Amino acid sequence: MSTSVDIGAVPSARGGMLAGLKMASTSRTPDTLGLTSQGQDTEPGLDIKTRVLNYYNSLESRLGYKLVLGGTRHFGYWERDTYWPFPINRALRLMEEKLFERLALPPGGRVLDSGSGDGIVALEMHRMGKYEVTGIDLVPRHLSHSWKRVAKAERGGNIEKGKVKFKYADFHHLLDEVQSGSFDGVYAIETMAHAADVPLVLSNFYQALKPGGRLCIVDYEHIPAPEDMSDNEKLLKKAYDEVIDLGAMPANWSNEEGTIEQWIADVGFENVRVVDYSPNIVPMLRLFFCLAIIPYFIIRFLGIEKYFVNTTAGVWGYRGRKYWRFKVWSAQKPGGPPTENGQSHE
Repeated sequence: MSTSVDIGAVPSARGGMLAGLKMASTSRTPDTLGLTSQGQDTEPGLDIKTRVLNYYNSLESRLGYKLVLGGTRHFGYWERDTYWPFPINRALRLMEEKLFERLALPPGGRVLDSGSGDGIVALEMHRMGKYEVTGIDLVPRHLSHSWKRVAKAERGGNIEKGKVKFKYADFHHLLDEVQSGSFDGVYAIETMAHAADVPLVLSNFYQALKPGGRLCIVDYEHIPAPEDMSDNEKLLKKAYDEVIDLGAMPANWSNEEGTIEQWIADVGFENVRVVDYSPNIVPMLRLFFCLAIIPYFIIRFLGIEKYFVNTTAGVWGYRGRKYWRFKVWSAQKPGGPPTENGQSHE
């Protein structure tokens, strides 16, 4: 069900495509998000940090992620479409397995989890790869949950003490908190959407990696709207743009189709590969839509969408799915043995 696209070496586009990105929006502009015309905060991470904190600290987010996803904050993976997506937990673990496969590191390496949430993915990555994982996050409540989770795992003898740890850090200023060249791998699962400056964050990841280190990004890609949209398409696009705004995801303005892999190559990575998992998350998208559609009508009538971002996203993320893709980008910093299709070649 997934579509793998090997784009190989990508020529630099600095001053060309990257400098000339257009924001395809019918209802919001970068200025309304507190961003510059290039989709970047005037001081990267400043205004968006407040928006991200507000989003994750909202009552709806706290309850929704806990009750529906058990504290996880990413999509699940289904091998084939189904109208019965249960058990969800298995699909969540399968997506983490896909992340592990695409990161393609030998056991025991040092790995950075950028945007580690409640620490669930970091612990799973440690379990699968025996990695020493450092998770970073902006949200104090997430870090508190992570510290409790890892302490419980250590007490239970499930992990060796000190092998999984978490700290406060902003990936826009990553090198203020971690040493250059200190990690064998870096991954970010559904956190790059919150970046005010994607090339800057990718550059930080590059510098944090050792020579030969691996990168894996799991996130969303924006499909530009056609100029000759119907009235119904304009409505869908407007609602999709509202989700980007309310969900504090400014990167979705700049992450047009093909740009992320270009940025990855531009900062110096090689062996860049892209896998499209959009079909594999449809069961969860459909579930969110079914859970959200009735409450959404009430929320929309009262005009309080900004207080119920996930409910709004549940409806319009599904209905407007033609305007975005869910993909995995993997790459390698020069200086180590090449990798291909998730397998290391010594």
